[in-house]
Amino acid sequence: MRQFLIAGTAIMILGLISEGPERPTIKEMREAEDQLRKFVPSLSAVEERFPDDIQVLLGLARIYKSYAPSFDYWDRSKQLYRKAVELDPKNKAARAAMATKVVVDFLGQRGILIDLEMQRKYAKENNLQEVEIPSWSNLYDWLREEGQQRVVIRDFNEARARISEKLYQGLPAVISDLEQAEKIDPENALYNYLRASINFELGKEAEGLMEVDRGANKPYLNNYYIEIAAARRRVLQEGGFPEPYREIIENMQTYLGGVPSYDKLIEIAKQQERSQDLKTASRVCQVLIRLADQVRQEPVPGEHGGKRGENEFSRRIEKEAIAIQENS
Repeated sequence: MRQFLIAGTAIMILGLISEGPERPTIKEMREAEDQLRKFVPSLSAVEERFPDDIQVLLGLARIYKSYAPSFDYWDRSKQLYRKAVELDPKNKAARAAMATKVVVDFLGQRGILIDLEMQRKYAKENNLQEVEIPSWSNLYDWLREEGQQRVVIRDFNEARARISEKLYQGLPAVISDLEQAEKIDPENALYNYLRASINFELGKEAEGLMEVDRGANKPYLNNYYIEIAAARRRVLQEGGFPEPYREIIENMQTYLGGVPSYDKLIEIAKQQERSQDLKTASRVCQVLIRLADQVRQEPVPGEHGGKRGENEFSRRIEKEAIAIQENS
């Protein structure tokens, strides 16, 4: 499948650049990232040298996912995460990375339904009885039958049902990965938030809120950024990625967290406030405040005492939640 859109309403992507005395400029960071994308194909030699080294596998998977020069590397990233989990089923970092990857991929694939609705709108606006889908479109692979060369949509409801069926076929495997990871790390809120992301995307608001509530009451949130950063650092060193680009990349931490979009939670709280369901609005706000504190305590590499600490994300969560409570 060619759809790699990440569902923005479900997964929160957070960026943190570790601050140092000589923080790189945006131009320098972009140049380093461009250099790494060009360098990625040569990292296959590292994989050949360390085929069963879990740290190397995690580092390669992370780099392939973040700096893929082509879509093939996205699939390879998942394969390497899967291999790391198979080599050590109790490795918490590998399990967390794998679970996050499969959820992101599942939610990203659901973006194909947005493409379909755009085609429906186009057909309606132009009074068309059918729409032919070009072979380069994401929809082409999802709707093409075996041996079929042309894809023509005449019934958009039927097309949506076919795509949805294919999407849901992959959901049990995603849930299984989440459950297996949670078994070895039951106090980690990450898996509740990932499950909530799925529920929100599927329109199961009540179930999503329950999962967020459970997660916010757990002792900690840990995406194992420290372990993943160390793995990436080792791969860059083993692969001979040149300086000064390596140092810049090592000091750039792009966090793809399993925290459901706080925008969605704020939206729910405001909806309940408008409908005068102040009890539910207050409950959601309390969850958001607890979530913000978890984010502050999450272990991360860098110069913040091993924790993420105060950051724009946690401050914004609290600010919006407190504002809603005050208005209620």
